[in-house]
Amino acid sequence: MREILLLLGALLACHAEEADYIQSVPNPHAGTDGVCTMGGCSQLGNIDVTMAISSYVAVQQGTFMGIIRKRYQGTEVPIYQFKQPDRLNPDQLPFQIVRMKHIDTTDLVIIPVDPAMASDSWFPGYSWDILACQGCSQWTHLGWRFTDSFGDSFYALIVDYGQSRRREAASKKSREADILRIGTRAPAWLVSLASAAAAAAAL
Repeated sequence: MREILLLLGALLACHAEEADYIQSVPNPHAGTDGVCTMGGCSQLGNIDVTMAISSYVAVQQGTFMGIIRKRYQGTEVPIYQFKQPDRLNPDQLPFQIVRMKHIDTTDLVIIPVDPAMASDSWFPGYSWDILACQGCSQWTHLGWRFTDSFGDSFYALIVDYGQSRRREAASKKSREADILRIGTRAPAWLVSLASAAAAAAAL
């Protein structure tokens, strides 16, 4: 029965809530010294969701904190949550990233990292380099490029996401109404899954 409840919880957790924006942002831990103040970076702003990668990839245990799935412009986008390993940074700073097949590299620079450090990766089997913006008076850290031993690579952009205040208010009101409503009809897929689980448990 415990396994059934865990499965139901996982299925409910996989539901992607709508987001009004998912955008590439500068490293939130860099302070004003790391934020573009002149010129601008072409990659900052809303991401191209058609380039987001949703396929499975192995993640580093101990630094991986979860995946949040958001629906944006009709596409479900997995947002990975990681923290830095304490062996690289004692502060273990948290980041939210989206894996991308391709990005606009105008004004961007890939900064190589020492191979020994780069192999300590959020995505085992991939080494990382730093992705930064060159089109500013100051460097702006935007994310990373991850490359495997065959030379295949993807980008990981630091992102922020959210909803408009109107949508947040409507969503909160809906959640409150759900709490007050008693005997709400369960979705058909949930009823079917629960029935199958109960039948299996009876065997």
